[in-house]
Amino acid sequence: MNVSAFAPYFVLLVIGAAFFLIYRNILRPSVSLLIAVIIFLVLGILTPDQVLSGFANDKIASILLLILLAAGLRKNFNIELWFNRIFSAATSYKKFLFQMMSQAALVSSVINNAPVVALLTPYVVEWGKKHRISPSKLLIPLSFSTIMGGMLTIIGTSTTLLLNGFLTSNNIENIKNGDLLFLGSLVVVTGLLFFILFGHRLLPDHKDLIDTFSSNKNDFLVEAQVKTGSKLLGKTISEASLRNLRGGYLVEIIREDNIVRPVSPEEVIKENDSLIFAGEKDTILELINQEKGLQLPEHVSEFNENGSSPVAECVISVQSSLVGKKVKDTDFRQRYEAAIVAIQRDGERVQGKIGEIKLVPGDLLLVFFGESFFERVDLYRDIHIISHQNKTQSSGRRLAAAMITILVAIIFLFIYGHFTLFPSLLIIFSIMVAYGLISSSDIKRELDLHLVAILVFSLALGNAIIST
Repeated sequence: MNVSAFAPYFVLLVIGAAFFLIYRNILRPSVSLLIAVIIFLVLGILTPDQVLSGFANDKIASILLLILLAAGLRKNFNIELWFNRIFSAATSYKKFLFQMMSQAALVSSVINNAPVVALLTPYVVEWGKKHRISPSKLLIPLSFSTIMGGMLTIIGTSTTLLLNGFLTSNNIENIKNGDLLFLGSLVVVTGLLFFILFGHRLLPDHKDLIDTFSSNKNDFLVEAQVKTGSKLLGKTISEASLRNLRGGYLVEIIREDNIVRPVSPEEVIKENDSLIFAGEKDTILELINQEKGLQLPEHVSEFNENGSSPVAECVISVQSSLVGKKVKDTDFRQRYEAAIVAIQRDGERVQGKIGEIKLVPGDLLLVFFGESFFERVDLYRDIHIISHQNKTQSSGRRLAAAMITILVAIIFLFIYGHFTLFPSLLIIFSIMVAYGLISSSDIKRELDLHLVAILVFSLALGNAIIST
C-alpha cells in the first residue's frame, strides 16, 4: 500500500479539524493551527525549515509594519478632526453610510484592514450616538467595506500578500496591482449599492451600551470622606445643604462599621464619615471640588493632588480579569496609572464604599488618569474607554518635520521604483521611530502575537498542502 497516496487526504482532514476547532470556539485560532503544524512536523510532512520560514517572510513583516504605521498615525494625529472634515457633508444615515464605506474601502486598499477599523470605530460609534443610530447599523458596514476595499490592491489585505508570497516561492508570476483593480472595483461598487439600497434594512438595531447607562444616571455612585477640620463637622445634613442637590442625592453614610440608610435631614455629620452620593458625573465632581471639607478616598486624593487630573469613563469588559474582584484588590492605580472615582451599574443599586464593591461586566467606572493610562488600557484590554478628555498630541514642529521627511522618502522610493514593499515600509517606519512617533511600548502593545502565529502557521499549512 502506498502511504503517500493517502497523505493529501490526511492533510485535508487535519486542516479541516483545525478549522472546526476554530469555528466552534473550542480553541483559539493560533493554538488550533499550531496543533496541526506539530502533527505535520512529527509525521515528517513538514520540515522545521518550512515551519520557521514564515518568520522570515517579507510579506508577513509588511503586514506587521502596516499595523505599526497605522498605530503611529492614530497616536500622534488628531484623527477625529480629519474625520469631521471628511464627513462634514453627511447629514443623514444613508449619506454617512455611503461616505464612510467608500472612504474606508479606499483606505483599506493601501492599509491592512485591522488598523483601518481601529481608526474609524470610535468616530463611527460617536457619530451614531449623536444621531441616535445603533452602532450595529454602522460597524457591520464598516467591517464589510474594509474587506471589500482590501480586494483592490495587493497590499490591501494580508491574504493577497501571502498568496503573492506563495507564487514567488514557487516561481510563478506575481499578481500585479492592475490585475485586481477591475474586479475589486466591481466588488466595492456592488457592495456599496447593496448596503445603501437594501442591506441597511437587514442590519440589527442593538441598543447602544451608553444609551443603557444614560437611562440610569442616578446610579453613578461616588464616595466622599469628611476631613479633619471640615466645615461640615457637627452640622446636620440639612444645614450642610446636602439634602436637595441638583442632579444628585446622598444615598447613605458609612460610619465605622455602621451604615446609616436612609439618611435623615437631621443626621449629624461626624469626623471620618464616608458619604455615599448618587447622581450625574458633573454634579458629583462639582460637589467634591467645592470647599466644603469633603475629599475623595485617600488613593484618589493622592492621585489628584493638584485637582487637574483628566477624567475618563470606562466599561469593564466581559472577559476582564477585574471581574469578581473588589476595587481595593485590583491594584487599579498601579496597573493603569489611574484611580476609580465612581461606579455605575445598570439595573442594580451598588452600595457601600467604592473599595468594597465587587466589579462585574458592564460596570461603568469614572476615573482620574495619568499619562500612560491609554497605553496600559491597550496593553491589558480589561476595560473599554467610552469617553475621555483629549490625549496630548505630539508637538507640531516634530510632526511637521517627520511628515516632511516621510514625504521626501516616499518621493525617493517612487523615483527609484526598484524598492519593494517591505524595504519601503521599513524606511518609513524607521523615520517615525527616529522622530519618536512610534515608541517601544507602542510596538509591544500593537504587535499581536496571535496574529503573527496565525500568519506563520498558515504559511506552514500551505506548504503542507503543496508538498502533498
